[in-house]
Amino acid sequence: MSLAVLSENYKSGFLENVQKNQSGFNLRNQNGMLNDSFEISVQPKCDHSVDINMLIMYKKADSNDRWILETSEHGQKLKSSYPKYDPWCSADLVGHLFWVPCTPKKAVEAEYGKQWYLDQSTSKNSLITRGIANRTKNQ
Repeated sequence: MSLAVLSENYKSGFLENVQKNQSGFNLRNQNGMLNDSFEISVQPKCDHSVDINMLIMYKKADSNDRWILETSEHGQKLKSSYPKYDPWCSADLVGHLFWVPCTPKKAVEAEYGKQWYLDQSTSKNSLITRGIANRTKNQ
């Protein structure tokens, strides 16, 4: 599962608690720097079958759009751009409050394109090969 956290809402104490074994998660991976490409992967201590990837979503300087810099399974950096989602709604996920777009179709189309509902071969489902229109190779 992947979650995006707005850069201004990220709390560094979360990672510190995970690293000090003071949370319900184990740290699986950490990439990037907090100011431009930060992502961590954690795994709940109670369920080792679930990996959670947390990516920081940064605001573009010249617009209200946002971007995420991800690392592919081959180590390649890929930049994804997202429109401003407005309004936001709250959702409960296992007792934790999350903010989600009130217009989920708009968010899904921004991530996967207008034909998001078409089946894709599992072998083509990677950051590089799934053909997402909002993703570019970061130079």
